[in-house]
Amino acid sequence: MRLIFTSFLFLFLGKINAQVSGNVFRDFNANGVKNNTTTFNEVFVSGIVVKAYNSSGVEVGSTVTNSNGAYTFTGLTLPLRIEFSGLANGDYSAASGTGNLSSVQFHASTTTTANFAINYPEHYTSNPKLATPIYVNGNPSAAGSTPGNKPAMLSFLNTITGTSPTVNNDATAYNIGSTWGLAYNRATKKMFAAAFLKRHTGLGPAGLGGIYELNYTTASPSVST
Repeated sequence: MRLIFTSFLFLFLGKINAQVSGNVFRDFNANGVKNNTTTFNEVFVSGIVVKAYNSSGVEVGSTVTNSNGAYTFTGLTLPLRIEFSGLANGDYSAASGTGNLSSVQFHASTTTTANFAINYPEHYTSNPKLATPIYVNGNPSAAGSTPGNKPAMLSFLNTITGTSPTVNNDATAYNIGSTWGLAYNRATKKMFAAAFLKRHTGLGPAGLGGIYELNYTTASPSVST
């Protein structure tokens, strides 16, 4: 009788002290795993609402992830349904994997790996291009002038190395003149460059208020104002 009572007591205490915990992290490359290396670190996410529901569908716990993306539920009776919410606009549940069990999870036993991964599709690309304006001395608008034929916008892959890297001449000084602010629309593959007043460097055809569009839907981008 004592053995049966002891076993029942341990079972009862196990249910009372059941713990479900985990972390929420940003899965930049959407592989369902938190990757941490010397060059690539996927960060934790704070402020995510985590709720626990019992087998009757009644909410029995609610918390928010801390600065380490961590949350914990203790003293609840298993099984539990865990739900994550409060994602920022544009954020989605990342692909399922060993480190991401989706935004709705079911746990029948104690676990410390009830993790959830968030993905914002625009955050990640495998080998992005970089672009930078180049400044040409002289008046680029003069017909047949040497300044006008020189590169004024270069682009290149971020993986290039060496002292003689391969770069693309995307626009001449005659096309855009002196520019500075750049913005890229990934959906349309178009980059916008704003005119910039710089000493000894001429403006493009649109003048000081000009904004130029570089269309990257083709191998050699077209330029328009």
